[in-house]
Amino acid sequence: MENKDIRERIKEFIATLPDTVSVKAYGSSIAYQSGYKENEKKQVDLIVIVEDIKKFYEENLKINKYMYNFTPKVYFKHAKSDSLRKAAGICYTTDIKYGIDTYKMGVIEKDDVLDDLLNWKTFYIAGRFQKEMFTAKADTQIEKANEINKRNALTIALLLLDEDKPKLIDLYEKICSLSYMGDSRKSFKAEDPNKIKKLASGSKEHFDREFKDKTDLFTVDKNENIKVDYNKVLKMIDKLPMELKINIIDEVGDKKLSESREEIKRAISDYLTTIIKKSSMGQNKKGIYETKIVCQEPWYGYDVCFFRNNLYLEGNMNIYIKDRKTLETKSFVELHESYQLDADLFYELKDGSFLCGMSNKYIVKHVPTSSPNTEQRKIF
Repeated sequence: MENKDIRERIKEFIATLPDTVSVKAYGSSIAYQSGYKENEKKQVDLIVIVEDIKKFYEENLKINKYMYNFTPKVYFKHAKSDSLRKAAGICYTTDIKYGIDTYKMGVIEKDDVLDDLLNWKTFYIAGRFQKEMFTAKADTQIEKANEINKRNALTIALLLLDEDKPKLIDLYEKICSLSYMGDSRKSFKAEDPNKIKKLASGSKEHFDREFKDKTDLFTVDKNENIKVDYNKVLKMIDKLPMELKINIIDEVGDKKLSESREEIKRAISDYLTTIIKKSSMGQNKKGIYETKIVCQEPWYGYDVCFFRNNLYLEGNMNIYIKDRKTLETKSFVELHESYQLDADLFYELKDGSFLCGMSNKYIVKHVPTSSPNTEQRKIF
C-alpha cells in the first residue's frame, strides 16, 4: 500500500464504508499548500456524502468499530437524525488509522449538501467545495450544484475585491477567504494565519481552470493584472442565493447598484459572517461528542461521556451521585449506563483517586486525594 498514490489509497479506504453517494478529499494531503514539505505526513480530510446519515452510522458502527472509541460510539449510537444534522449538518470522526494514512471523516446527507451549495444555508460545505478537492466518488447532481456554487463565489469575490489594481492572485485569495469570514477557529487562533495565501498559491492551477478559464467577468494581462467588467458582475447578483440577494437589496435601498459598491460589500460581509459564525460554533459544540478522547494518565483508562444531559460510563469504578439530601453509591463493571445530571457528581476510581465534574459542564478533572470524607465530597 505504501507505493500507491494517495488517491488510490483513499478509494481503497472508502470501499470499506457502507453505501455512499459521493466522497470528496480536501486539504494539504490533496492540494499542495506552499510552506509544507512534500514528504511531510498529512492527515487526509474526507467529506462522505450519504442518503441517510443515521443509517450510515448504524452500519459503520458494526463493520468499522475500530474507528470509534467510547465517546463517539455512544453519541452516534443514541443520537437521532435531527441531532446529527444540526449546525452545518456534518459529523466528524477523527484519527482514523487505515494502512499508512490517518483520516478525518465528515459525514453529511446529500440533501444538506445540495441545500448549502445552492442556497448557502451555512456556507460550511459550499466554502470547502469552492477550493481544490479530489473526487473519489462523483454524483452528477452534486457536481452540477457545485458549478453554480463556484460561479456565485466568483461573483461575490469580484464584488469584494479592492478596486486598486487587483492581481489574479488577489482574486484567488479572496475566494479562499470567503469560508473563513466569521469562522470561530480564527478567533481561537486554531487556523494558520497564512493559510489563505498558502491555499491560493498552492492551488493556482485549480483556480485558473475553475475560475479564470470559465468566465468573461474579467480579463487578465501578461502580468496577471485583472480588469473587472463590473456591469456584468452586477448583473450576476440576480443569480446569487435568495437570502444573500435580499440582504444586498435591503442594504442598497433606493440607490442604483452601480453606485452602491460599499453597501454591496457590507451586505455580503454581514451575511457570510453571520451564517458562518453560527454554523462553525454549532460544529464546535457537536465536536465534543464526535471526537475521540485520548485517555491520559489522570483518567486511568476510563472513558466518561456527557450526552444529552446524561452521564455514560465504561469501566470498573464506583460512582457517587449527590442528589439533594442523599448520597447514592452504585458500582459498575463494563456497564454502559446513564444517569440524569440533576446534581453535581464525581467518581472514585479503584486506586482511590477521583474524577469529578459539574452538571451540564463538559469538564472532568482529576482530584489527587486518597481518602475523602463526606465534608470534602460536598464541595463538588
